[in-house]
Amino acid sequence: METLIAILSLVHTLGAAIGAAGITFAEVLYLKASADGRIDDRERDYIRTTFWALKWGMATVLVSAIALIIAQYQDSAAMQAVVTPAFWASLTLALVVLLSGYELAMKRIPWLVATSFGFAAWWMILILDAWKGLDAGYLGLLFFYLLFAFLSMGAWGYARLFLTKSNS
Repeated sequence: METLIAILSLVHTLGAAIGAAGITFAEVLYLKASADGRIDDRERDYIRTTFWALKWGMATVLVSAIALIIAQYQDSAAMQAVVTPAFWASLTLALVVLLSGYELAMKRIPWLVATSFGFAAWWMILILDAWKGLDAGYLGLLFFYLLFAFLSMGAWGYARLFLTKSNS
């Protein structure tokens, strides 16, 4: 059972890496595509391609998290990573990714806000998966996430402003 738990944990990290890479490529492609003030069909296709990584990354993260919960429940002798604040923070951040994507699709929040929240969430999930010995509380992790989200919002916003002005 320990081997299964280790494999599921690795799969969860792989899903987080796929999502983090996907959102990074999506942001860079969108940034480059929108620099001239419009996005043509070819650029739109490139951006759509990155959503494959986001969908599969999220599916992998959620399915492996559910499997981890079940496997660790079945093996009471195993290290119970599913009761750690980092595990639940990563699930909360997965929910943030889903909600920000939904709100963006419904045109209720601007692109910059939704993608900054998603970008920060994906990278935070990856950090939480990779940094197993992290000793922080749930609220502290969410505070760090919010700080990271607002910093990324500022950085992506500045990059868009810089590219727009340099293309004028």
